Amino acid sequence: MEPIFDAAEWIAFDEAYQCFARAYPMLGLTGTRWGAVHTRRKHGAALLASGAARRSSSGRWIAHGDCFPNVMFKLLTATPTKLLERAAQTNSEQAV
Repeated sequence: MEPIFDAAEWIAFDEAYQCFARAYPMLGLTGTRWGAVHTRRKHGAALLASGAARRSSSGRWIAHGDCFPNVMFKLLTATPTKLLERAAQTNSEQAV
């Protein structure tokens, strides 16, 4: 029976965040500890739901080395639906 996941694929969340910030400077992320804290606060639920991050019973966060960058990039570059709807509404009002 194979393990559900290989423990070697998981790294500390802060380390994963710092690597991501260095790999994508165009996103303007700070590679600091506080940047990682803010990311956990704002996107933590989505990262947990996607399986890119997990939270241990001690409260420490870990991130999957392969999944984390892909999920983070999608989260940070996605245009919120409400913003798109508002833009469409503004454009239709200006056309009238």
